[in-house]
Parts: sequence; C-alpha cells; structure tokens
Amino acid sequence: MMEQSSHIFDPFEKQVISPFSPIEIHRYRTIKDSLSEWHDLFCDQNVLDFGAGYGLSISALLFNGAKYVIGIEPDEGRVKTGVSLLQQAGLGNRCKLIHVTDTMSLPFEDKSMHLY
Repeated sequence: MMEQSSHIFDPFEKQVISPFSPIEIHRYRTIKDSLSEWHDLFCDQNVLDFGAGYGLSISALLFNGAKYVIGIEPDEGRVKTGVSLLQQAGLGNRCKLIHVTDTMSLPFEDKSMHLY
C-alpha cells in the first residue's frame, strides 16, 4: 500500500478542489485515499475510468501513480466542466475526458484494454 502524506503537492486539490464545498473536498480526499490501496494495480499504467464525472477520480488515479487516464462520462456538462478543471490543475497532458452518449459502445477497439 502506498502511504499518502499531506505534504505531497496535489495540483488538483490545491488549485481546483480547494474553492469547492467541504463535502467535495472530503469526497476527493476519500477517493484519493481509497485508490492508494490499489496502487500496485495501476501504477505506471494507462487506466480507463468509467463514469469519470468531473474528473475527481482521474486526478486521484494520477496522484496515486497512473501514467495516463482516459475518463468516460455520459453527462456532457460534467465532461465540459471536468476538462476545464483538469486543465486548470495542469493535468490535461496526462488524461483525456470523453463524452460518450452510449456507454455500451465505447470508442475503443475490441480487446484493446486489459481488465482487472
């Protein structure tokens, strides 16, 4: 398990999440801490985040060692907001947030992803 420390700089939390409500800050920290337990599965890996919302989990995956994250989200408004938030945090070059209306038909070739 990777130990988290509050002194590690997290651009998403410091620049983007901090102005949000305490509930959103707590939610983000919970996701980040929970994912740290699974660090060995995705460290230095490309990750698919299904149901990525505004990008909280994308940022948490990157913070915990993912190499690159592709987020899939059916809500177009969340994608627009999330792309902006991830760019503000300087994470745009390490992830992509995609709007997909039909989650049964993803924009990837069959068998192009490893599932765990």
